[in-house]
Amino acid sequence: MELRPYQVAALTAIRTEYQKGVRQQLLSAATGTGKTCIFSSLPESLGDILPGQTMVLAHREELIDQSIDKLRLLNPNLKVDKEMAEHVADPNADVIVASVATLGRKGTKRANQFNWERIDKLVTDEAHHSVATTYQNIYDVSGVLRPDSKKLLLGCTATPSRGDGQALAKIYKKIVFVYSIRQAIEDRWLVDI
Repeated sequence: MELRPYQVAALTAIRTEYQKGVRQQLLSAATGTGKTCIFSSLPESLGDILPGQTMVLAHREELIDQSIDKLRLLNPNLKVDKEMAEHVADPNADVIVASVATLGRKGTKRANQFNWERIDKLVTDEAHHSVATTYQNIYDVSGVLRPDSKKLLLGCTATPSRGDGQALAKIYKKIVFVYSIRQAIEDRWLVDI
């Protein structure tokens, strides 16, 4: 599957900003422009500088399954596994797609099965939810927000502004790439409204 030019540009921006020291990044792209394809390409595009495991966090099963499908399509040689409810991921899988409710709920032991030192890329799908306690619990156990962390936290969302006014800047240090609905329509990747 060939990535679209703006998806390649997004991956380049993620890599460039990571190399500049920006570890907590936010990517904003309109619905339907393939954010899942972008983060599904991270293992290959960042493998030389972040060779460890990737974990993708999502809050709904349909997003989890969509991510698994894309990750397997774009990474046929990697083991992609699911951590949600009755699904227990192989802790050694190359990519783990996990339910925030499963890993982030208070008192759960599920997060303890993973070697968080090996997970160096943490992706949050629908990142506008990142300020919730369940996400914070996972960020704490993963160490991704520690000032000395070398891990990448990439949040992906179409809506980087929250209706309740809570700032995503508490988590993400920089919006590294924006692809608006207007630009996607002008570029003919989305149909006009």
